[in-house]
Amino acid sequence: MNRSSTLLVALAALTACNSAETPQQAEARIEQESAAFQTAIKGIESRWEGFYAAGQPDSIANLFTEDGRDMPPNGPIHIGRAAIAADQASQAKAFDTKVAITSEGAWANGPIGIDRGTYGFEGKVKKGAPKGTPASIADHGTYLAHWHNVNGTWQVAALAYTSSWTATPPKPAPVKKAPAKKPTTRRR
Repeated sequence: MNRSSTLLVALAALTACNSAETPQQAEARIEQESAAFQTAIKGIESRWEGFYAAGQPDSIANLFTEDGRDMPPNGPIHIGRAAIAADQASQAKAFDTKVAITSEGAWANGPIGIDRGTYGFEGKVKKGAPKGTPASIADHGTYLAHWHNVNGTWQVAALAYTSSWTATPPKPAPVKKAPAKKPTTRRR
């Protein structure tokens, strides 16, 4: 057995010896922690919706951990509050937005939580939006969020979500018709 394997076995044994929690106690604790987590994120979802409606990108970014990840579909990952705020600011500059978040399940174990649900998003173009911005947008989809409890506050460590928008396939190249053949006359 190499050193790292021996160390892992020793740590596992030490953890098992120090754990006085039975499986039933662990299950009960996780149920209590999950219920408290569900209550906490309901309030955070409500604030999140308000921040979108008010166009507050910094407030949205502060719902994430310092190195949080926002992983939108068909787009780049935004890592860290500054990148998340910049992305949200570009949206807020172009659109008056409204988002509705519905958690469908949330579970916590100690300082780690997982939440999944659905969202709906609407945006109406603002005066002065960049040229080519559509007059309105709407989307809905599902999400999965990984949360950390940082100093008593739940914050998003990673948020991945789907979109109802489908990628528009490229238009096929027009089919060129073969030129009509001129009738040929045969000479005898």
